[in-house]
Amino acid sequence: MRDIQLLSAEVRDQIAAGEVVERPASVVKELVENSLDAGATKVTVWVEKGGKKLIKIVDNGHGMTPQNAQMAITRHATSKITTAADLFSLGSFGFRGEALAAVAAVSDFRLETATATAESGTCLTRHGGGEVEVTPCPPVTGTLVSVRDLFLTVPARLQYLKAEATEYRHILRTLTAFGLDHPTVEFRLHHNGKQTLHLPAGQTLHQRLTAIVPPDTTLLRVEARSQLAAVSGWVSAPGSYARSRRHQWLSVQQRAVTDTRVSYCVRQTYLKTCGIEKHLHPVWCLQYAIDPLMVDVNVHPRKTEVTFAEPEEIWHLTQDALTTALTAARDQTFTSPPSTVAHWPTPPAGPSSISGNPASSAPRPASTGGAPARPSRRQVAASHHFWSSFAAGHTARDTALSQQGADHTTPTTHPPPHEPTAQGILSDLQFITQLERKYLLASNHLGLVVLDQHAVHERILFDQFWAERRQQDPTPQSLLTPHPVHRAPSEVQLLRTSLPTVAQLGFTVAEAPTGALHLTAVPTDMAQHDAESLLDQLLDHLQAPPTAEDPLTHWRRTRTEYRACRAAVKFGDALTPAAAQNLLDALPHTQWGHLCPHGRPVYHALSYHQLNAQFHR
Repeated sequence: MRDIQLLSAEVRDQIAAGEVVERPASVVKELVENSLDAGATKVTVWVEKGGKKLIKIVDNGHGMTPQNAQMAITRHATSKITTAADLFSLGSFGFRGEALAAVAAVSDFRLETATATAESGTCLTRHGGGEVEVTPCPPVTGTLVSVRDLFLTVPARLQYLKAEATEYRHILRTLTAFGLDHPTVEFRLHHNGKQTLHLPAGQTLHQRLTAIVPPDTTLLRVEARSQLAAVSGWVSAPGSYARSRRHQWLSVQQRAVTDTRVSYCVRQTYLKTCGIEKHLHPVWCLQYAIDPLMVDVNVHPRKTEVTFAEPEEIWHLTQDALTTALTAARDQTFTSPPSTVAHWPTPPAGPSSISGNPASSAPRPASTGGAPARPSRRQVAASHHFWSSFAAGHTARDTALSQQGADHTTPTTHPPPHEPTAQGILSDLQFITQLERKYLLASNHLGLVVLDQHAVHERILFDQFWAERRQQDPTPQSLLTPHPVHRAPSEVQLLRTSLPTVAQLGFTVAEAPTGALHLTAVPTDMAQHDAESLLDQLLDHLQAPPTAEDPLTHWRRTRTEYRACRAAVKFGDALTPAAAQNLLDALPHTQWGHLCPHGRPVYHALSYHQLNAQFHR
């Protein structure tokens, strides 16, 4: 074994760069954060070859003095914190010195900066982690950072980068996320000499979103608060989905982050309300404001993940906000958005403002995510210092944006009279004929409607079965012969620790004197299924991540969806006119008549107004 020794400064710098700089988009993120911390209102980014050849960022921020500029590219030098306690109350983005030192260690680096009162600017150059050269430059207020030949000193890292187009898309998404979180700042992106993104200053969140998401996306306003946090943003309306997760953005304290629990909660809320197909994804942009003491932004070297001290609070706040918005949108059309003015989350002044929502009254598990060194919920809730200062810092911006958007804001909480609701489209339908034994053609005073016969019947049956089943506790039916549980030790242990939940779902698992487990009873409505397959379903349910509803309700809903799908008429089934008319008469009395339980559309309508236009009438 070789002796332990200190690493050289060059190696230490390259290791630090490896933690902070994953790809060109990582450099863009760190440098733009520095620009925003410097008070910039205009940020322009130039990249070449997907950022591999050049990344240049120019801002109009406060700039730096010669002394601060030289300290900025020194490791562990920062103006953001002075004590360890400051790590739990960061109000800025990053550590300017840490980012610049890491980038300068693995590239051909140049920095030009000047303050508003400086007679001369400062230019720093560093080639491949070598010595820093300091020279004067013209006094242009702000900062320019140029990064050429990224990973110049560690060429092995280049082979892990993707194609130019892929790296550019990561940069585009990074800058887009900044644009959504900072509507008062103008952002421009140039790639290989061509401008590819321009977000003018002063736009609202809704204006920026509509320029980014697919053009046929209908957005719903989301806003809610609790004692510890507030959330606002926009989500896609039921049935208005995308085919990828590219149009999903999450930010905390105006910092773009990722959090799998929040993402999962959003999808589960759609599943338990309006439904969503497996291959589709909701479009959403959610922005959270939370006391800095209750969120840790330092759990990831690149600050792309956060840890909440009270994750269940964030989970249920998100669930309540989305459930309210989706339920309110159930019987509306969305030619225009509910509002074009976006506000930052309102500081909470008391208990959650969500009321009358079934989800908000559901029992909530006790939190297990708090850090011992952090204050308790009660201590934070008792103090309004953060929220008062937070409100003061954002009131001016919100007022300006609201006034700017006032001229073209058309609140449409209720659809205009000439736009029929889903309920109106489905009312008084008269059956005309069946098309290819797949679709039903019907009409009413509004126009023609083509309906998916399987989706129609599935929605009707689901509502009927759900009304019967949701109020009934599963009844176990004993098996003639106990079924032995031959599973992996981890799955056996999971069953042992989940016996109360297992019993709640209608199963009975008994332990023999030898310690072996046996399945002795199953729910009555599932007794005809093979015991081994039921055991598979039970274990899958227990191993799945937590959902936005309690385990029993989730189990009941998924089983009801399966039952309704199997019992509904299928594509290819011939229907008599009377049977078809019965389906059309029952559909308007369902809760989500325009969507099947899986989120697929039930009908397509063609109004007489559209027909008249087609025939020039």
